[in-house]
Amino acid sequence: MKICVIGTGGVGGYFGGRLAEAGYDVTFIARGEHLQAIQNDGLEVKSVNGDFKIHPAKATDDPDTTFDLIIIAVKVWQIYALEPMIKKITTTDSILLPIENGIDAPSILQQWMSPSQVLGGLCRIFSWIDSPGVIRHDAYDPSITFGELDNRVTYRVKEIAAIFEKSKIKFHIAEDIDLEMWRKFLFITSTSALGALTRVPFGVFMKLPETRQLLKDILSEMIDVGLAKGVKVTKSMVEETMAFADKMPSDATTSLQRDIMEGKPSELEAQMGTVVRLADKLHVKVDHCRLVLNALLPQEKVARGEFYLS
Repeated sequence: MKICVIGTGGVGGYFGGRLAEAGYDVTFIARGEHLQAIQNDGLEVKSVNGDFKIHPAKATDDPDTTFDLIIIAVKVWQIYALEPMIKKITTTDSILLPIENGIDAPSILQQWMSPSQVLGGLCRIFSWIDSPGVIRHDAYDPSITFGELDNRVTYRVKEIAAIFEKSKIKFHIAEDIDLEMWRKFLFITSTSALGALTRVPFGVFMKLPETRQLLKDILSEMIDVGLAKGVKVTKSMVEETMAFADKMPSDATTSLQRDIMEGKPSELEAQMGTVVRLADKLHVKVDHCRLVLNALLPQEKVARGEFYLS
């Protein structure tokens, strides 16, 4: 199986690296200095689960062949720009597996690809580009959850599962992929927004009573939105998500938080923005989510060049 990983950052670099390490034909899509380093010196992964290096590594910013499996690991807002590339590298039998944060990636891809080609997916990992050509993974044991959007366990799902197993990638075939994507969405959206707003790591905002309560309020509103949308979320997921957040390393931050604090464009609109847009459409009250979104929007607009500091 020919595999393409679009986005060789912390997520794509780690999981794509594991696939290549297992002997699969993997092409990495990257840019700039990171791409040049991978082409010249290979892709190095420094992981608490064991360091490894892929050298030589196939890497390009302009693929010229088609692939059987395309793993999409860019930011959600970056998917829109991928349409020409993805159409060029797919056949009618190609499988698209997005593992972004958020819940919008499958629907975005289905706007210009055959809906049957798109799977639902998500990942859990703390990783980042440490330096050009080098990915660092820390703390959390990485995993991928995926499945057909109609939850059938098809031959292609079993085939991908076998590939992940051979590559020693922890995986889970979802019984309800919408629910699993929302489970991740609850965690990453709430903690990312609160981390970006407070500008402190998990170990601070999870221990301070005031911000801990704010996180619960945000989660409760998100559960209400999910229920109104018809997702099988439950009220108990508030405490489940809080317990999961309590297990995070005390110095951990999310990618959205880091992007906002570094003045970079982030997934704010794809995460908390999606919550508020759905809430408005479904007539759900989300005062806490709206306040957090509005408080972070100015920084996001400046980072995207929509406002300029004089």
